[in-house]
Amino acid sequence: MGFKDAPALAAAVAREVAAAGGRAYVVGGAVRDALLGRTVRDWDLEVHGLEAAAVEAALARVGRAQRVGRAFPMWKVGPGAAPVDVALPVGPGGAPDPHCGLEAAARRRDLRVNAMAADVLTGEVLDPLGGRADLAAHTLRAADAARFGDDPLRAWRVARFAADLGFAVDSALAALAAAQPVALPSERICGELERMLGGPAPGRAFGYLEDWGLRARRFGADGAVDAGVRAALDAVPAWREAAGPGAARAFALGLGVWLAPGGSGAVARVLAGLGVKARGGWPLAAQVGAAVDTRAALAWPPGDAALRAAADRGELALALAVAGAWGAPGAAAVRSRAAALGVDFVPLPPLITGDDLAGLGVAAGPAMGGLLAAVRAAQHAGHVDSPEAARALAGRLWCQSNGASSP
Repeated sequence: MGFKDAPALAAAVAREVAAAGGRAYVVGGAVRDALLGRTVRDWDLEVHGLEAAAVEAALARVGRAQRVGRAFPMWKVGPGAAPVDVALPVGPGGAPDPHCGLEAAARRRDLRVNAMAADVLTGEVLDPLGGRADLAAHTLRAADAARFGDDPLRAWRVARFAADLGFAVDSALAALAAAQPVALPSERICGELERMLGGPAPGRAFGYLEDWGLRARRFGADGAVDAGVRAALDAVPAWREAAGPGAARAFALGLGVWLAPGGSGAVARVLAGLGVKARGGWPLAAQVGAAVDTRAALAWPPGDAALRAAADRGELALALAVAGAWGAPGAAAVRSRAAALGVDFVPLPPLITGDDLAGLGVAAGPAMGGLLAAVRAAQHAGHVDSPEAARALAGRLWCQSNGASSP
């Protein structure tokens, strides 16, 4: 994909900017990915030579433009699911400066491979810091070592980029990343972790966090990444579909695989520290904890009764995907069996309730709880499969416990 393949909306913005006396460049990851032949998902434009008011006027001639930045002017242009982002460059002083020049703006970026620019109208690539050489060498280097620490989250992003691209990390950049503070807002750390866990090589990304000390300084003893954890994390992509639909379950799978050695206690501590509870109404934190506990508790390979019982704890599909990533033998077949039993995402519906037992003369309390548990165990074992059979079993057990004849 070349820069002339950019969306028509980006080209329209560039033409209007040029007509006003400025120049719009594609910047950041779009240039990197286009040069690597990867799919470009986000087309970000940087406008040089025009003040914010002139940019806004040019954008208004293209279509709907919503300003989303105050201190750093930024606009989303166009309707639909894929608007074009437009921004002014940031100069050496850290303030928007449309006249600072490409090199000065490039030095404000994180990596040399992300500091290139391309003219969307002509396809010309401008590379003031040597990003193309780094692409050829498959190596990440800081755009400007003096500016790298402007945002400590860049250390976490470097780990993700290196893993996703399969690039090496220059030793000087690794030292910079390891020196960054980790006292960042939880939502920012969480966002990067989700992107890493959703990438093609999560184990490699988390390995960098471990090697640079970022994981330990942020999470303490929880979530240590050794060779086994790295291998399990790198198996995550193969198990995402098995874990179930949606981004929340994909994130939950990665978290479960990462934190499995520490059990549900580690899950609770790490996710509380990240402020993660639910996603879209789905109880992500509780499901991850249940999946980790279930994976640890299952005797392998589990039979039908064990699968039915495990489904009472949480979504079994997630627990089996965690087990699969950790190398449980035959996990794919077990996952298929859980689906055939109808317990991969929901437990078996109860066949009997406390009200049913009250009708048999059983008072609320330990006796009622014991009967409900016994009937549920029989349902898990496949011995009862209807409300009528469940009530009959409960009646027999109740009479036996009271020394009476079965009805």
